[in-house]
Amino acid sequence: MKGLNKLMKKTIFRLILAVIAAAVTLACFSPVSAESEERELTPPEKLFLREVSPYAAAAALSLKDADSFDYLHTEEGIWNAIAWYTVFKGYDYITLYEVKGVQEAMWPDGTFFPAPQEWIERGDIIATNRGRNIGMSYEFPTHKMLYDNDDMDVSYKAGIELDLTMKFTVKAHIEEKIAGYVKNKDMTIYVKPWNVKASYVVKKYRAPYTVRNADLPKPDFQYTADDLYEANNASVLLKAYGTVKVTETGDGAYESVTSYYSQGGTPAYMTIERYEGEDDKIVYGYYNGFDYYIEDGHTTANSGLMSDNSFDPDFYTQYFYGDPILLASDEKTMTVAFVSAGTFGLEYDIYTINRSLAVLSHTWKYSEAQYEYDDDGNVIYPEDESTIEYVDYTGSAKVEYGAVIDDSAILAAWTAGVKTVTVNIETFDDGVRSVDIYKVRVPKSWEYLPYEFYEYNCWMNEGYTREYSYPASGANYTLYLTEAMG
Repeated sequence: MKGLNKLMKKTIFRLILAVIAAAVTLACFSPVSAESEERELTPPEKLFLREVSPYAAAAALSLKDADSFDYLHTEEGIWNAIAWYTVFKGYDYITLYEVKGVQEAMWPDGTFFPAPQEWIERGDIIATNRGRNIGMSYEFPTHKMLYDNDDMDVSYKAGIELDLTMKFTVKAHIEEKIAGYVKNKDMTIYVKPWNVKASYVVKKYRAPYTVRNADLPKPDFQYTADDLYEANNASVLLKAYGTVKVTETGDGAYESVTSYYSQGGTPAYMTIERYEGEDDKIVYGYYNGFDYYIEDGHTTANSGLMSDNSFDPDFYTQYFYGDPILLASDEKTMTVAFVSAGTFGLEYDIYTINRSLAVLSHTWKYSEAQYEYDDDGNVIYPEDESTIEYVDYTGSAKVEYGAVIDDSAILAAWTAGVKTVTVNIETFDDGVRSVDIYKVRVPKSWEYLPYEFYEYNCWMNEGYTREYSYPASGANYTLYLTEAMG
């Protein structure tokens, strides 16, 4: 009887523990009605949220612009997550033990990615061996600069809250601030317990939960940088509008006016640059198959004669990089941004485009970080990144379509008469000598030099004894280019 009573007591005790555990579980994860959504979280719920939040925030910040959850399982994605985890936790650095823990939280039993060497070389990761019990550590100055920084024009931050309608689920809120625009992205992060047996040391850095999936927000902008490139191809715009004029202004009273138009069915352009208070201007462009450059009244023209040096006239009126971010839109226009950040500083470009993706206006800002350097020219990173000072460079551009273009000076040079420049190019292939001869017609007042002039030795005679000097305007002349020394 004593043994039976003892067994019954144990059974009753286990039943009581099971009931308590079930009650705690229900308290943590049971669905709640709309009336009770504002209730205070229970201690187990708070513990769950506290343990999950750093990993959920890191995953959400890493996935904010991704088109697939699989991005988190790439070298770039997982080290982005490690960096965001570090700054979200408020750490100055993260140890290799912790790195492994974060990687396993993001991808249990997946591939371990060491710190990307490219990130280290460009300063996005500062890897330091601190010795003793710490060992290797990693700092992320770029991510730290961008996280919840009210002093920067671009910053990001994450908020995590418990999803009371689903078990092991949290809601992530990502706020992006770009040049006064604020965008919010929401996503659901799914986690699961990870009760893997491990030693005390390993378990200390291993997450109790792992990120297993996420519902990514649909992209606001359906177009890529390549789509914008194609839409702002000079040939495309000239067919649609006839002419394009881009007027840029920047720091130092700088102004640049670039006019795009057609010349014999081929795109041509002319850029005029000047600074306020200076009488001189620089003119350069592309016309009739030639790049030209005018300074102090003298025109130098270039073209490629060999296939490797041929010029592609299929140029673009604007340049883009990275992934475009939609900031605002209405029935006629959209505002998109491009952001590039690193230890060098921060750059962003904001474009207003029409529904055909043609650019209407463009503003930019570059904030350059001011560092001290050691005797070897290496950057000395301050212990407190908040002490870094930045110098700002700004500019803007407006685009006019169908504008009147005046290229009369260029046209006049061609109508005044042309001359012939003969170019002999000597090359050697496995010791066998060959000479290619080209005849180029250019305006009499222009100095012509082929692109090959800048990579070969150039002479004024076949014996390679008289160095090149520009003959008098109007005269035909011959150039002798060779791979060999004269």
